[in-house]
Amino acid sequence: MIKLFPLNSVRSLQLFQLFRFASFFLVGIYFAKSNLDLKEIGIYETLMLLAGAVSYFWVSGLLNSYLAKYPNLSSSEKESSHFNVFLALTLISIAIGGALILFQDGVINLLTEKGKLPFYQLIVVYILFNNPSYITEHILLLHQKSNAILAYGLATFIGNVIALCLPIYLNYSLEDAILWLAAFAGLKFVFALIITSSYSSYKINKRLVIKLLSLSTPLILSFVITGSAQYIDGYLVSKFFGESDLAIFRYGARELPFSLLLANALSLAMVPQLALKDSLGAALKKLKSESKMLILFLFPISIVLMLSSHWFFPIIFNENFAESAGIFNVYLLLIISRMAFPQSILIAKNENKLLLTISVIELITNILISVILMLELGIIGIAYGTVIAFLMEKTILLFVVKKKWKIKSAK
Repeated sequence: MIKLFPLNSVRSLQLFQLFRFASFFLVGIYFAKSNLDLKEIGIYETLMLLAGAVSYFWVSGLLNSYLAKYPNLSSSEKESSHFNVFLALTLISIAIGGALILFQDGVINLLTEKGKLPFYQLIVVYILFNNPSYITEHILLLHQKSNAILAYGLATFIGNVIALCLPIYLNYSLEDAILWLAAFAGLKFVFALIITSSYSSYKINKRLVIKLLSLSTPLILSFVITGSAQYIDGYLVSKFFGESDLAIFRYGARELPFSLLLANALSLAMVPQLALKDSLGAALKKLKSESKMLILFLFPISIVLMLSSHWFFPIIFNENFAESAGIFNVYLLLIISRMAFPQSILIAKNENKLLLTISVIELITNILISVILMLELGIIGIAYGTVIAFLMEKTILLFVVKKKWKIKSAK
């Protein structure tokens, strides 16, 4: 049975992602308790929304495709592959940064109601340096450096928290905090260059880059569609409500991080096993048993959080964010759709066009239902729209898998 990475490497990457989430979560708590007002926090959240919206889909698509392709590369291709991927990440980041500066007014008008977004140039610098640095943990994963992944994750956790919180603690401005964050991204860029040079030769391989870009394109498009929900939600709140409401929404619009991290790791690990015809039955049985274990672990945690969120949200943040608890409870419902894995089977069967078609349906449904419920229920209606759209998408995928390959969701 194929096993791309040892289990400890997968768990190290899960912890790394948890460190990354925890750093910005703690920053959010500190900002809520600091002398920053809701408008300033809203500006920070808008900047982070922009940085993620122009980065997450292509960075994730390219690097995930690279992880899948790397084991099958020839020795000569492997020798320079890390450098070529790092170079591709850097060049694409430069192109996106240039576009953001060129179309600055249009981007700001799209994100804000008043057409003003302070510190815009600083967040562009952050994007330029931060995106290529994502290759670091992927290189360490490919070379099974579990301890190094954890150490780097801890370092980035500490660095992010210090960069954003220390200036505010020292009574500097939010602009200084964003500047420090951009500077820390620059340090991560330099470290990524060092790691790349340690495991790769500086040899440009245009054929390899074109091959990887071609391979990753369907996956990038899939990430654009399926991963755009949080940015659609954030845009609707920012455009129709305001910066203060965006801060309230963003503080509540957070899934249980364990569910997303563990589900993505399981999906990634099962795809190569599901692709083998001879072991499909055993792989499906393992997928079902592993998903049941996740359900037994994550569902009780989600229930406890739902019952207690209205109590702990004002304590962790402040009374201004009491409304965020209701939004948080709605987003916790996403765990239901996360625990189904029909997309793993479709990816293993190379049904990328089918995945894209269903993703388009999910996107349209998300927008329509979110707008309708927003008009009826306010900002919490946007959260409900996302949950309904995700459940609908997984239901369609499960139906397709059952109809086309006679694979049932449960025995």
